[in-house]
Amino acid sequence: MHAFPHAYAEVVKCPGNPCPTGFECIGRLYGEAPQGGQAYHGDDQVVFPEGFKLDTSYQQREMTCFGGGNNNCGDLKPSDIPKGLEVRPDGSYYWAVLKPIRFGQTLGPIVGGLPQPGRFTFGMHLYCGPAGAPGPGCNVHVDVCAKRLQ
Repeated sequence: MHAFPHAYAEVVKCPGNPCPTGFECIGRLYGEAPQGGQAYHGDDQVVFPEGFKLDTSYQQREMTCFGGGNNNCGDLKPSDIPKGLEVRPDGSYYWAVLKPIRFGQTLGPIVGGLPQPGRFTFGMHLYCGPAGAPGPGCNVHVDVCAKRLQ
């Protein structure tokens, strides 16, 4: 795991209930571009709730990683998704989710002179390509679901 030692913005929660039974929504990765604008290429990440313990007995087996007229998600495979997570990508117009995937922990507090575990983080690269005017803009989002260790 890698450490991401910086502050994070408010996590955007998944609308509705997109996660499979037994999983919790951690948050939504999101990017968009307006019609006639430049394509969106960006990295986004979510931060897990404090004290979240991940059940790594689960491995995602399939996923859609592109849509619209786009037909390429590079070399991204379901096995690249960390154990215990289920990602649910979707979008409008041309969109894709790509590597790199980042999974790590923030730096936790120092207690008794020893660093404590921080919060898990997960992120990936998002892409969407809008149409020229008068066509549509685009968006890409990924609902990040996690299986909590009981």
